[in-house]
Amino acid sequence: MMLRVAKYPTFSSSGITGKIFSSSLFLCTMASFPGLGKLIGSVKKRTLETFEQIYQPLQREHEKYQEPVQQSEKILSESHSEDLEKAKISQNCPERNAKQVAERLGMAQEEIRRLTDELKRKEKEQSKLDSALEKAQLEIKKLKENLTKLQENDSVDLQKAKEHNQRLDEEILALRNRVRSLDSEKKVLGEVVEKLKGEIHESQENKQLGNHSPGKTVDTKQREWRS
Repeated sequence: MMLRVAKYPTFSSSGITGKIFSSSLFLCTMASFPGLGKLIGSVKKRTLETFEQIYQPLQREHEKYQEPVQQSEKILSESHSEDLEKAKISQNCPERNAKQVAERLGMAQEEIRRLTDELKRKEKEQSKLDSALEKAQLEIKKLKENLTKLQENDSVDLQKAKEHNQRLDEEILALRNRVRSLDSEKKVLGEVVEKLKGEIHESQENKQLGNHSPGKTVDTKQREWRS
């Protein structure tokens, strides 16, 4: 930052003093003239007073103008120092920025590598899961096929069992009928046996009584069988 410094008029005290003392020297050369001693003293006094009257305001004015100049120089010096510091900082900033960018880039690359490794691991796990899922699907398919076959076989077996049960029922019914028939035949045979026993017993009694007739006995048996 550059500041413009106003140029103020300056006064040289040595020039003014020289002129005043030149006038005094001129007056002193006139001291040889009679009656001029008091005049010279008076002039000298007035000259000093005039000098003070002229010089002091000018000095104050000069100091007045010099103070802003000094302040401006101080401001310029401070501003220049600040500019140098800023320039130094600005020169260091790219280096720091480059370093920070490099660090961030390294961190980003490290994160990318980590994520890449994680992705590869996930892909391997996914591949294993896909293989296991495929095997499970094939196993489920086989189980469904076996279940269908079992259901079909069960249906056939059930039909066979029904037919077998039906045959068994028919055989049981036939056996029951045969048993009833045998019971009837047994009953008839029992009755025949009882009749034969009775006839034998009767014939034995008749024989004992002496009234037994072979022809009559034969005719009686034939009639019983016919009946």
